[in-house]
Amino acid sequence: INCYRCVEAVIKTHFQKEDITFHELSNDFIRALEDYFKVVKELKQSTIVRYMKCFKKITNMAFNNGWMKVNPFAGLQFRQPKSDPTFLTKEELNAIENVSLSTHNMNIARDLFVFCCYTGLAFIDAKELKNRDIIKDNNGKLWIRKDRHKLKKEGGRCIANVPLLKTPLSILDKYKDHPKCIKDGVAIPLFCNQTMNNYLKTIASLAGIDKYLSTHVARHTFATTVTLANKVSLQNVSKMLGHTSTRMTEHYARVLDQTILEDMEKVEIRLS
Repeated sequence: INCYRCVEAVIKTHFQKEDITFHELSNDFIRALEDYFKVVKELKQSTIVRYMKCFKKITNMAFNNGWMKVNPFAGLQFRQPKSDPTFLTKEELNAIENVSLSTHNMNIARDLFVFCCYTGLAFIDAKELKNRDIIKDNNGKLWIRKDRHKLKKEGGRCIANVPLLKTPLSILDKYKDHPKCIKDGVAIPLFCNQTMNNYLKTIASLAGIDKYLSTHVARHTFATTVTLANKVSLQNVSKMLGHTSTRMTEHYARVLDQTILEDMEKVEIRLS
């Protein structure tokens, strides 16, 4: 809706009329739209890229159907800015696990955040987690084996395959008889994403953590502090996260710089 309104506003200022045909769209219009996003709406680059992708889908459809002769996006690229993921250190994760909370709902929010920190599940995948997604291998070990919601929605298929450690196992056991779990057939009770993030903001403050916590920080924490920092291979982390390739996982290894630290510690030993 926001993208639609912006396009509508630029049509009025750029063409001085209410509406245009696809044939009237041009490279200049796309540039004018970009300027409107930046100057008038003061949007961040990541939001601009998202809006441009949305609008480009429509123009591509029109171009492929012959409704326009020239692709207005030809020669233009809008790249998402690189950003380092926010994650918790081991000490910060321990602080979250041990902080004293006053309400039942805040305890649930904390437990579910910690569960995702030790499983790497995205919020929507944790919300959809069913008991049938928890399987036992030939050695009696329990695993989460689940199709990722994001890729399923996009028409692809990739499975998150995660062995369960003691902490997430204890959380599953804690909520197995929760009324919501029984009623909805889910493995853990979850609030909506916005409610969870509101609780996490308070929990972070109580735990003395000066970082913006969201449900996705838990996934980043699993990838960095829980796995890569403990020498789990990039390939195995990628499989557990349900990534389609290790390229999607590499930015976690980049931000951690674990191998750099290890190599420099060896240098210090040799120098001394």
